[in-house]
Amino acid sequence: MTLAPDEVLLRWRLPISRPDEQRRALQLLWHRVPIYTRRLEGVESFYASRQSEEAWFTVFTRRPYIDRVVDGLRELFGGTLVADSLAPILGADLAWYRERLQQVVDVALNVQEDAEDMSYRLLRVSLEVLPDPATLHRLDQPSTLYEKDLRRRLMTLAGPALDRAMAADSGGSSFWSDFLRRPHRNADVLPPPGHFLWNLLR
Repeated sequence: MTLAPDEVLLRWRLPISRPDEQRRALQLLWHRVPIYTRRLEGVESFYASRQSEEAWFTVFTRRPYIDRVVDGLRELFGGTLVADSLAPILGADLAWYRERLQQVVDVALNVQEDAEDMSYRLLRVSLEVLPDPATLHRLDQPSTLYEKDLRRRLMTLAGPALDRAMAADSGGSSFWSDFLRRPHRNADVLPPPGHFLWNLLR
């Protein structure tokens, strides 16, 4: 593992237990963080996820910027801040993975829930029918199947976020090929980036 000594994970744990309330809170925060509209110095990437009994907002930065990032986000977050310099997700070799997490979460949190919208209803069906990428122990399903089934619906529901994700150059791999790609290490605790669509929408 290539781990720079100054790489740090900052995680705010928000004590919210109900999944639907977690999603709403993360959506509100996602669009209010300064880094969403203007770059907060020191932030390299970030993502959000729902956990049992709490929602997480995670920021990747470097040690010299910790105070600046914490100060920049102080007004938005209650919850408990955890600093972890040894998380498996850190390291230059997983920069692509951290970038893809941010992009998938951006797409998921830009989808507006609307039971009257046919595209939204079809997306929910797709998320029930297609297996969560975290449950695939090997590439049981081709990434083209996920792209074919999800792309059109996500373009309708979260087009600008999906455009940003597909336009990003992440080491030469496409967004959809990385969607199911597991990290080459710590795959037992790091699910494929696509998992976060299921985590945040189901």
